[in-house]
Amino acid sequence: MSKISFFSTTDAGSTVISNKFLDEYMPRANGTFVKIYLYLLRCFQDPSLETSLSYLAEKLDETEKDIERAIRYWEKEQLLIITRATNRQITAITFTFPSNDNLNTEENLPSITQEVMEQTAVTKAVAKEPDSPKTTTIHKPNYSEAQIKVLTEMEEVKWIMNTVERLLERLLKPTDVQLILFLYESVGFSAELIFYLYEYCVSKNKRSASYIETVAISWAEEGIDSV
Repeated sequence: MSKISFFSTTDAGSTVISNKFLDEYMPRANGTFVKIYLYLLRCFQDPSLETSLSYLAEKLDETEKDIERAIRYWEKEQLLIITRATNRQITAITFTFPSNDNLNTEENLPSITQEVMEQTAVTKAVAKEPDSPKTTTIHKPNYSEAQIKVLTEMEEVKWIMNTVERLLERLLKPTDVQLILFLYESVGFSAELIFYLYEYCVSKNKRSASYIETVAISWAEEGIDSV
């Protein structure tokens, strides 16, 4: 696992947590996500610290998937800017400290090196290149109780279930569980794409499993399998 570089949009000077983070971001975040964010911040302050996902997982007694999920969460909260290679591997993390405004504009990123900016541009350019059309034939199975039990023991599936439950603002119904497993196992959607799918549908005030499935199949037929 390659080393992850750290950058900041401001010069923090020391490992300091802003009151805004403590008052607004921390209370609504998963405790593990908070722990990981704090240690990432510690790594940013000391370049001599190891920063690979494998080391972070061992250091914090979490899985690499847990580390990646936390990073994705804070990225969504706009407290981190993530630079990824074309294979989606994280190569750099930039902190956008919550005490500042308008941190996502290029003119407010003085601490990011030109190399990282160019790498980000290349990553975005590659992402825009159209893939060859895919022919998608999808069979929707009906998962048995035994299959559901096995699949829902997977850490990534647990994360998807918990996240979707929060987005829907209700407990998952059997049809919801069947759909999530179908998207993950049969359609091959990544956990991030399933999260984005539900977030997109909820933003349109559409929460029914049938509507979400229709959108998902449409995306799959267009060859979309990642964010």
